Amino acid sequence: MKLATLARLAVVAGSVAAVALAGPERLAAQAAPAAARPGADPQIEAARAKYGAAGWAQGARRIGLPLAEFEIAGLQGRDVVFHAGGVSRRFDDATGTGRVLVELLVAEDAAGAHDEVLRQIAFVQSTKTLPSAASRGIAAGDVGWIGYGGRDGSKIAWLAFAAGNLALRVKDFDPDAVGAVDIAPVVVQVAELAARQPTVADGVALPRPQIARFAPAAESVVAGETLALDLSAKDVDGRPAAVDFIVGGARQGQGYVEQDEQGIWRFHATGVGALDLTVEAQSRFGTVSRRSSRVTVTR
Repeated sequence: MKLATLARLAVVAGSVAAVALAGPERLAAQAAPAAARPGADPQIEAARAKYGAAGWAQGARRIGLPLAEFEIAGLQGRDVVFHAGGVSRRFDDATGTGRVLVELLVAEDAAGAHDEVLRQIAFVQSTKTLPSAASRGIAAGDVGWIGYGGRDGSKIAWLAFAAGNLALRVKDFDPDAVGAVDIAPVVVQVAELAARQPTVADGVALPRPQIARFAPAAESVVAGETLALDLSAKDVDGRPAAVDFIVGGARQGQGYVEQDEQGIWRFHATGVGALDLTVEAQSRFGTVSRRSSRVTVTR
């Protein structure tokens, strides 16, 4: 069971004025042919060749991007959601209808961000080559591609782009809806926010939240009782990190974690057996760190 205690993020939408990301650009290293990539997806490798990914520019590495500091004029941002593929944040209108989704993956390097963009564009159900953001005058990081939609196919449904090691996608839930948001300015503002983040030199480990302590009060607990967890986790900027928990046992329903009124995290044991209790420290910049401990639930 996963209990999310999530950080928040925000972005301010503005004009579509062209904005170039800060930092030097450099050409990507030549991509290896599909045959040299063990387990490579043929469709992604076909997109790599079709879109000339070997020549995509690479911007500076960044520590991440604080989505909770991103706002879109006229919309209300929901909590940032962490998941296996990165983080995302939905923006709703005054009626609670979802209008825009911003997705972020913090890769180790620009090549990893390019791979994520390729995954976004490789499975488009069209034989046509998607137009680039640059060809439409949209300053979307180092490289970006547009997916058009709507009833007549003339509206931007989503735009996926890379900014250094950051892979992003901005999606319009319903381009034909009354009051639909023009996501081109949103993309520009996300790219601007990315350009303002601290850089990380090549060869230097990407900063991640630190879990200083994570230890259950005991190695075992009786089913139906709770076990206090000694936990200390800080974000890359020294602030307390948001945390989430994963209870991984041999079967479902062995327990869950929640915080009590005194602020202590407690594991509630519900099913007998050994399990791995994992804490995930979540950075407001979109990165995570994990640590696990073995716990046995007895009768």
